[in-house]
Amino acid sequence: MWIDGIFSHYKFIDRIDSIRHRYGELSITHILEKIMSRIIWGSVNANGSINSGSKDFRVERTDTGKYVITFNTQFSVTPAVVATQNNFGDSGQSNMDGVSAPFVNAGYCQINTGDNSNKFQDRSFGFIAIGS
Repeated sequence: MWIDGIFSHYKFIDRIDSIRHRYGELSITHILEKIMSRIIWGSVNANGSINSGSKDFRVERTDTGKYVITFNTQFSVTPAVVATQNNFGDSGQSNMDGVSAPFVNAGYCQINTGDNSNKFQDRSFGFIAIGS
């Protein structure tokens, strides 16, 4: 299988877990973690405490529905940040409730959460930041 673009220097994918190129084999994990990107992820409670995650970030609830996530080690470029609300089993959440990431840079991002009336409200959320 020929690979174009970012993997153009690799010749074949011969197994799901490795890539063979002219210098030997590299694992997919090595490529994703060392060559391509870093991933920071977490699940944050409405009060700003960390429920779970990759342990290389900290969270501060700065105001109602506003959270600053600081990356312990900055990315070398602005990462892509995706967030979604999660309330650990509460079926009363609506898809009209909001989560956004209005500020993102190499060192931190801000996550805003709110209700379906466009008002800031403390909400549990999960996030992923991917970059290099």
